[in-house]
Amino acid sequence: MPPLRNLLLLALVSATGCAADSRLHFLDDEVGAMIRERQAETLHQPDLDDPEPLAPLLSYTGRTRESAWDKTPGTGNPGVADLEARTDTGPAGNPPGGPAAAAAKPKDLDLNGLLAQAIASAPEYRTAKENLMITALALVVERRAWGPRFFADVGTNLSGTPEAGDHDTAANLIGELGVAQRLPGGGEASVSALSSFTSYLAQSSANSAFSDAQNTRLRLALSMPLMRGSGRIAQESLIQGERNLVYAARDFETFRRGLMVDFSGVYFRLLQNQKAIENQKKRLESLDQSNRRLRALVTAGSAAPIDADNAELQARNAQAGLAAAEDAYRDALDRLKVRLGLPLDTALGIIPGEMQVPVPVLELAGALAQTKAGRLDLQNSRDRLDDAARRAEIARDGLRGDLTLSGGTSLNSDPAKRYGGVTPLLGASSYDAGLKYSLPLFRIPEEAALRQSLIGVEQANRAYGITVDTIEANVRSAIRNIQRSRITLDLQEKNIQLAERRLEQTKLRERDLGFRPVLDAENDLLDARNNRDQALTDLRLSILRYLNETGQIRVDPQGRWVPPGKLVPLPQAVEGIPQ
Repeated sequence: MPPLRNLLLLALVSATGCAADSRLHFLDDEVGAMIRERQAETLHQPDLDDPEPLAPLLSYTGRTRESAWDKTPGTGNPGVADLEARTDTGPAGNPPGGPAAAAAKPKDLDLNGLLAQAIASAPEYRTAKENLMITALALVVERRAWGPRFFADVGTNLSGTPEAGDHDTAANLIGELGVAQRLPGGGEASVSALSSFTSYLAQSSANSAFSDAQNTRLRLALSMPLMRGSGRIAQESLIQGERNLVYAARDFETFRRGLMVDFSGVYFRLLQNQKAIENQKKRLESLDQSNRRLRALVTAGSAAPIDADNAELQARNAQAGLAAAEDAYRDALDRLKVRLGLPLDTALGIIPGEMQVPVPVLELAGALAQTKAGRLDLQNSRDRLDDAARRAEIARDGLRGDLTLSGGTSLNSDPAKRYGGVTPLLGASSYDAGLKYSLPLFRIPEEAALRQSLIGVEQANRAYGITVDTIEANVRSAIRNIQRSRITLDLQEKNIQLAERRLEQTKLRERDLGFRPVLDAENDLLDARNNRDQALTDLRLSILRYLNETGQIRVDPQGRWVPPGKLVPLPQAVEGIPQ
């Protein structure tokens, strides 16, 4: 329940007619506090909310464009004669992301900077947080419904009998003030005060005795179910709303952890692309040196011209490969900008950063036990089994009869007084009490609802079993991926050593073997280096995905990875492998 101060401030804002967004600030404060409290209770980690608050009115100004009211919005579809595409007869210009775009000062991001930028501006992150806020708003509404509900109504009406000779016209002004409260076991109690004032504007001669009058009534009322819908079943909407916020907090944290792993993969792949560009440049430099040497040998008559032509061809192919690698890198940066919510003309630079990703001990039984204990989405699936069972119990309660207790008392002002004021007269008061029972004669809809809920329990059990099996399969696959990636990385490291020795030996025997073996050795070394970088990226990502699959990823408010306390970096860990 919100503090009384907030209720008074909200009432003041409403009474003074302040803007709607001013009223939303009070609601946002309450929702933000509710989310932080529920996150701390659910995840046992305080201060999980990110530093930037969620703006309630990011772009909505209270007005829509006039076109929003059009029944048939216009469509732009120019004819072929008006299309802009035309043949380019001049020299090629700078491509997007080329030298012209590189002139701006780049926004350099390492891994932590990239994750922080994702928390600050990524549209998918904002959407996930907004979904959490929507769930919290629904709970605010539900909690309000279970708290005191104050109401104040003022109304007037005009009544009369316009028949000739019998014309009466009266104006009535009615004001009602009260509060209602839902009861924990079902039903409602209310207290209301009603004051009415009647003024006769025109009267027939027969009604000349009537004159203006005012009276007041204070009413206390109670209605409570004793059978169907009573007890804790009456609080189902509140119970489900509270549980939904727990589920939403878990889902949001699961999303944050997955987002961290996902953006780490993007970062590592961009570093791999940078390495591929560096490897291609090294190969191109080596080919240029070989090309110049062969041209000199051809001039001296010590080499065949075809060897020089082959070297030139390989150099041109290497230039094309470098251009393709650079374009692929720029395309990857553009896609990253879209995911980060940055303008596409932003100059973005990815700089290498340290991230220790040690290889964990891989033990299937322990990994599965950790998964069942730590996966937040699995806990949601398990708790939703209870939701299905509870709904079945509620549906079964719907087959019972209705037994309702009702009662109340009314304290009225003195009817003999023309202006009764607000002082009640006990002699003019009344009370009432009743007990009503309705036999469960027609319960076909309730019987169908019970059958549907029982089917829902069976479906929830099957879905939970499938979820458990799927997660276990993912954990097994993650373990195999780590093992395979370690083997592949070790093999590729050895392949680089072999390719470097082969290239060195081939160059020493170039006069005997010819230039073609040198080209083959250069290609093999390039492939070995690229394969090693790919294997290193795969191993890093497979470890992060394994930790995420087993529920062992933790993320701080800035989106940075917090390694498990027992995951100690070792010399043979990933960060120690030569780059």
